[in-house]
Amino acid sequence: MTVNQSNHVESFLRWAGSKRQLIPHLAQAAPPHFERYVEPFAGSACFFFYLRPKKAVLSDFNEHLIQSYLAVKKHPIKLARSLTLFGTQVEDYYEIRRIFGDSSVMLERAAQFIYLNSYCFNGVYRTNLRGKFNVPRGSKTRGVPNETNLRRCSIVLRNANVYCQDYKKTLRSCTDTDFIYLDPPYTKLGARYRGEYGVGSFTSQDEQDLVSELRKLDQIGSHFLLSYRASAAFIRLLDPNWHIQRIRVRRNVAGFSDARRTAIEILVRNYDSCESLKRTNL
Repeated sequence: MTVNQSNHVESFLRWAGSKRQLIPHLAQAAPPHFERYVEPFAGSACFFFYLRPKKAVLSDFNEHLIQSYLAVKKHPIKLARSLTLFGTQVEDYYEIRRIFGDSSVMLERAAQFIYLNSYCFNGVYRTNLRGKFNVPRGSKTRGVPNETNLRRCSIVLRNANVYCQDYKKTLRSCTDTDFIYLDPPYTKLGARYRGEYGVGSFTSQDEQDLVSELRKLDQIGSHFLLSYRASAAFIRLLDPNWHIQRIRVRRNVAGFSDARRTAIEILVRNYDSCESLKRTNL
């Protein structure tokens, strides 16, 4: 796939588990031609913004995340102006966190979400059992995205339909000319759930269902690329005909530097990397 590097757009969001550092590997593994790009675990959608597809579907279980995409898509300038009204001190962050989600105005909720995402610890999205965002303020943050970044993201989002829904519902609409990139939250069997990605999000109990959905995509001729943690148990669930690539990455979600370590992740695809689909989209 040939992509003009000068035209890449950076996501306006930080996101724990973002695949920004994997983009060179993802770009190399992606099929060169497809009709539509589909990403059912959107997160920061950094690969979507990198590719800038002419036709796309983005979806996620997180309502606040999806509202932020819709706000950037429709009202980037108003949103940028709203973001400049928030203070940058520690007490400002905790006040916005306290009232987050209370407003009935979508643009205001989206601005609060982007603000909290910009200043929270490591771009983590976590809620308590009542669904309230509870991530502390980070010490190393980049500030809110500027108007130029939001406008560029808005232009790319004009080519995407954006939905708040379960990933399975998104996959049911896929066809044999789609390229589906899946990046579900990484889980670990037996690990304590702390509200990461929101109450009711993807867990280790959902891995078998995920593989079943991949098999359905394979059967209808859709091309998928999955990024996930390298787990022997998970790999055993996969079809032996699928291609598995192991990549060493540096994880940055942990709170202390000695816990930030390299790990092996996998890319799984059901097509040869040089294979083309029916119609081009890039």
